[in-house]
Amino acid sequence: MADPRTLEEARNEIDRIDHAILDLIAERLALVDCVRALKAEAGNGFGSPLRPAREAAILRRIIAEAGTDVPPELCFRIWRILISAATQRQAAVRVHAPERLVSSSEYRLMIREHFGPAELVRHEDEAQTLRAVKESEGDIAAVPLEGSWVKPFLDGQSGEARVMGSLPFLTTGGLPRILIWGQTPAEPSGDDETLVLATPASFSVRPKWSLDLDGKVLLCLPGFGHDEETAGSGISLQLVGRYPSAIEVKA
Repeated sequence: MADPRTLEEARNEIDRIDHAILDLIAERLALVDCVRALKAEAGNGFGSPLRPAREAAILRRIIAEAGTDVPPELCFRIWRILISAATQRQAAVRVHAPERLVSSSEYRLMIREHFGPAELVRHEDEAQTLRAVKESEGDIAAVPLEGSWVKPFLDGQSGEARVMGSLPFLTTGGLPRILIWGQTPAEPSGDDETLVLATPASFSVRPKWSLDLDGKVLLCLPGFGHDEETAGSGISLQLVGRYPSAIEVKA
């Protein structure tokens, strides 16, 4: 339509757009119900409805399509809310976290912005948090990157759970603050990272970043993959996880 000539016309147009957005959201949520039914019909009812690769692809596409018309932060917040609502509509997902993370308002906000209304379950420490996600196939765990998770992980307390994501997902650069663990099978998203524990620090692939933790070297390698063949001679390598790379925006 032509540009509104009065304030009332402009407000009426905003109301019309709001109604259209509401109708589209309802249509999107209805399709989520279809997805849930199709998954059940196909026997693809894996415990967690979370699909990090699919979610990352959606967010990257939306932010790219928005260009300069809509700020990436706004795109991210809107679609993360939609994705979180769709996830919880398929199955209730809880986020387990150690007390040191839950007690931080900054970390709590980071989790809420990404996982929306998911219940946040607090535990005494990282070891208990990893055991909780081991025992709850459909849940996830949020652990500080520089927390005390290396030893319990190497002791097998996370079971089949591996790092499946990092926060913040929309970032201005630097190391991630939180690692997200879960039992969802890893899938490539087109722009991914592989997290490994290695000793010693020398490695044949140049890492995006590295961090000394509990006598081990945590390496973030570019790409979806990497195993013992990537390591040099005499290097012990332990896969921690594969996950989509964060979206980096200008500060």
